[in-house]
Amino acid sequence: PYTDKKYIYWTKTTEETNYSIKLRKKIGTNEIEEYWSGEKEKKKLNAEYFSIGDLEVSNNDEMLAYSLDLKGSEYYTIHVRRISDNKIVSEKINETSGSITWSLDDKYIFYSKLDKYHRPRKIYRHKIGTQTKKDKLIYEEKNEGFTCEIGISSDEKYFFVATSDHTTSEIYFFNV
Repeated sequence: PYTDKKYIYWTKTTEETNYSIKLRKKIGTNEIEEYWSGEKEKKKLNAEYFSIGDLEVSNNDEMLAYSLDLKGSEYYTIHVRRISDNKIVSEKINETSGSITWSLDDKYIFYSKLDKYHRPRKIYRHKIGTQTKKDKLIYEEKNEGFTCEIGISSDEKYFFVATSDHTTSEIYFFNV
């Protein structure tokens, strides 16, 4: 289990299913909430192929951003939904690497787009509830041999953009 600010989170696997179940309970209560089931999601989408890239709960514990590959291409589509009613709250984002990072105010997610060679070389910021054509490019790796990714520091003070090839790496950072 992982204890966050308001909830305790954990994963459950069973012999009957191929995909994990994500559970949580509010600290100080015994009421367990299932906020993700890969098996139910696959069935709902009637998908022949189903691969989960990333699952990230927003900092306010109200939304879930997740990425899925339904073709086996390793191009992931990002979805964002409200946990309380499973309502989609933002336009889906296609052809991503699958990784998702929330902003601390939960207004944005950061993600990387894949180039024609299937490499993540551009990082975008998407405002929840807006069209993807308005997404802001925040970093582009110009060297074709490099890939990039974004993450947040453990003290939640900085975002890190890491870029690397097989022998060299660079880290850029900016305040949250």
